[in-house]
Amino acid sequence: MKNILLDTFPNRIFIVLEIDNISKSKFYADLNLSRTTILNWRRGAIPASDKLLNISNYLDVHPTWLLYGEIERSEYEKKIFINQCKIITEFIEKNPGTELLQLFPNNQLKKILNGMQIFTLEQLTQLSISMNIPLSTLITTEDSKTTEYDKNIDMLKYLNDINKKTVFNVIEALYFQETNKKGDINK
Repeated sequence: MKNILLDTFPNRIFIVLEIDNISKSKFYADLNLSRTTILNWRRGAIPASDKLLNISNYLDVHPTWLLYGEIERSEYEKKIFINQCKIITEFIEKNPGTELLQLFPNNQLKKILNGMQIFTLEQLTQLSISMNIPLSTLITTEDSKTTEYDKNIDMLKYLNDINKKTVFNVIEALYFQETNKKGDINK
């Protein structure tokens, strides 16, 4: 069942404005939007692509989510996303005073966990370091039948597809994570 509050483009805008504690009038003024424009969107008009990108950047949400209410993901990507949400939520519940939320300014983690935005490779790397878990834990599913090799291949595909990164960037991130851990040991 679809959430009625999120069923239209303008309603999704208003939900994010509420999350970020931004008034509608400030939003209209900052993006030079008229109330007529919003009214047209409520009637089903679709914003021009440049407007959509401006709005999604301003609100720090994924443009696809803004337009359609969800981010297109393969079944595998959905499983990974569910796993990420579970791991992060459990970590925050077990560590209520965690500084983890400081890695995500402007309610960004809340937006990600609600499916409004996706993690970047940099964010996942920082999360794995902060939570002291392997990066692969955040970028694979919980499927115990999958071999480590398959998980690593799937992880590389996932990062390449979702974050538009090359395999080199993934290796660089893993290297960054390992050198940070070694640096912590040497301190």
